[in-house]
Amino acid sequence: MGRADEHVVILGAGHAGGTAAAILRQLGFEGLITLVGEESLLPSHRPPLSKASLRAEPGKAPTLLKPAGFYEASQIGLRLGIRADKLERQSRTVTLSTGEVLQYDYLIIATGARPIKLQVEGSDLDGVMELRTAGDAERLKNALRAGRRLAIVGGGYIGLEVAASARALEAEVTVIERDLRRRPSPHPPLRPRRSSRERAQCTRTSQTGRQRHCRRPLVDPRSPLAVVRPI
Repeated sequence: MGRADEHVVILGAGHAGGTAAAILRQLGFEGLITLVGEESLLPSHRPPLSKASLRAEPGKAPTLLKPAGFYEASQIGLRLGIRADKLERQSRTVTLSTGEVLQYDYLIIATGARPIKLQVEGSDLDGVMELRTAGDAERLKNALRAGRRLAIVGGGYIGLEVAASARALEAEVTVIERDLRRRPSPHPPLRPRRSSRERAQCTRTSQTGRQRHCRRPLVDPRSPLAVVRPI
């Protein structure tokens, strides 16, 4: 898969970016891989940031996707704590905040999404936080304790998980949600049924009959992970 002289640059060293780099090596890509991330942390699991990370002991490190030695052993270059400032598709280059210019053959943009800033008076006061990074989770965890009052703007999946974690720490919680139709359900949602094509692609292993293998595309076009190819 791919020539040894090809270079894949991945912008975003979060869950998606780290997984993409690992899968490229797993599928036999022999070229250069460079992973660029604004955070100084190695790629880590994001879901625990609103759950286990908030309830963990202070200073406990996030759960990494891969141990630090994996990237060196897999010859995956890391540019952590660095931002991509400029993208030139015609010359196929990315300019980093350090001034370094990376030439790429393929570019994977896996920067994810950012929280919507609250545009109201007082939103810049101390104590107003957001949750996206491990650093955000650490600051919120340090602020939560029994008797503290927490207002959460947004009653979606992440907001309600933070609310549950805060209540477990005996904080007082108020969730503010504009959608009157949104109600926490006492029952988990049903898993969507597979299409006939998906079912046809799923086969059981003949040896054990226990494991189920389903062929899926490497990149979901609906996800924030997208491959930009030179034109």
